[in-house]
Amino acid sequence: QDGSTDVSETRVHVRDRRPELAVTSPGDAEETLEAAIAVVGYATPGATVTLNGERVDAGLDGFFEFQHPLSPGANALLFRVLDISGEVVFITRTVHRVTALLAIDVTSPAPFAALTAPYVHVAGVVPGAVAITIDGEDIPLTAGGEFSRVLAIEGDKRPLRIDAVDRFGRTASVERLALYTPGLAAGRADTSPPGVVEPEPPVGAVLSAGRFEFAARIVDDRGFDPDTLALTFDGQELEPEDWRFDVETGALYYDPNLQLDDGEHTLTVSGADLVGNALVHGDLRVTVDTQPTVLALSALVDDPTDSTVRVVLTSNRPLASVLGLQARAPGQRVGLPLAATFTGTDAPYTYEAFTQLGPGRTLDLTASVRSATGSRRDASGAIAIATLSAVAPTVVTLPTGVAATFPPVDAGAGEDVVFRTQDGVEASRMVAQRRDIADRGMEFGGEGTAMYVMETAADGGELPAFEVSAPTTEPDSRAWFRWDEQGRRWQPLPGGASDADGRRATADGAGVYALIEDTQAPALVAADPPSREDLPLDRY
Repeated sequence: QDGSTDVSETRVHVRDRRPELAVTSPGDAEETLEAAIAVVGYATPGATVTLNGERVDAGLDGFFEFQHPLSPGANALLFRVLDISGEVVFITRTVHRVTALLAIDVTSPAPFAALTAPYVHVAGVVPGAVAITIDGEDIPLTAGGEFSRVLAIEGDKRPLRIDAVDRFGRTASVERLALYTPGLAAGRADTSPPGVVEPEPPVGAVLSAGRFEFAARIVDDRGFDPDTLALTFDGQELEPEDWRFDVETGALYYDPNLQLDDGEHTLTVSGADLVGNALVHGDLRVTVDTQPTVLALSALVDDPTDSTVRVVLTSNRPLASVLGLQARAPGQRVGLPLAATFTGTDAPYTYEAFTQLGPGRTLDLTASVRSATGSRRDASGAIAIATLSAVAPTVVTLPTGVAATFPPVDAGAGEDVVFRTQDGVEASRMVAQRRDIADRGMEFGGEGTAMYVMETAADGGELPAFEVSAPTTEPDSRAWFRWDEQGRRWQPLPGGASDADGRRATADGAGVYALIEDTQAPALVAADPPSREDLPLDRY
């Protein structure tokens, strides 16, 4: 009433999304030999970032990069971002600093071992090794790092050198000298058994083909009795005419003469020397595994009315860990890390995560994994969604530049189409696709090469023909193929062409497509008439 005024001010902060935090390095379950590891990531600009309670210096754009010290063994890293609204986001990582040295423990033979038979059993264990050689020859390793090989001794001694390498590239070596004196052996009673030496494939080998021949030698200090020789294969007794044995050299050969199924197979060799000592080291075990190791990374649309996509990482082999899984939209500097959840214990081994599509409806996907053998592998994938138009061409482009172009359509206008990398949920299809490529002498490409799926967002929708294209490379002898599920075979697409704009072909609808390099020249397999003599002289 007296004309005075009272002014109060209230500030309100409106937040339309959670604070962002992305850690691109290190990956979860990362392993290193170094005393420090590079930490790289991104957070919402202006937010407070800490690592294990200590503040991280981030730039004005939210980007941070620094070295973090590590203690021996497991190191837990807890990243925390706090925005001005007080909301907190956490990311955890575990990094293992390996300090144990690579060492070869040779259990046989002992140093300067004096042997009573003309062969030596070399065996031991190398924890953490990924490869081992004996005298330069690759020897199979078990999952626990055990190795074993029986070698012949020509003369009175055999020097041995064992070399190993681990997943970090570190090496270790051991030398042994095995001694054998035939003269001394001749002056004693024969108690040394004959042995199977240097079998090929080596015992414990994993073979990528099911068609092969066993070869080995039988050695003894006094002489092997060939009449006692007997062989069984996978528990079935073989007839003498099934194998070949050279009495003079001791060479033994057996050809199963068939395509063996995937799994373990054992050739058992038995016999005795002239005084009845039973043969040793006769169990020759190998594993046939014709399925290539395949990683697949994709994103699936479960609900066409929702912007949520399900990211699926699949391997046909068990994995030790998923080091990192990220989704990046166009224009994003750092990918958004995704929490991968293991969804089953049997092949295919599948990990899933969920994320949102932005306005561009395109995502670039990357993953890093560690296999059960300790090696690191990367996988890439992508998804893009577009709406068919009745008035203009519709172009669906993945971050790699691979694109699908639809002409204007009447039927189906307004319908969403999904262009994505193929998922690996159906393991048999995944393996059959790569096996067909290998069997036909074609090449699929290196790490990260993708197969592409074109489909409608709604289940069961039909698609019109479209043009599929990819950027050209130099040199580029690839061509577009479509997977024929019924024939389990890749079929070339018609209308293939290549120019500066890319390698193109005409696709006829929904399906699985891939760029495959055909390295085999065409061959003439039939002609009619078969020769000029069969052609009448008055006709051509």
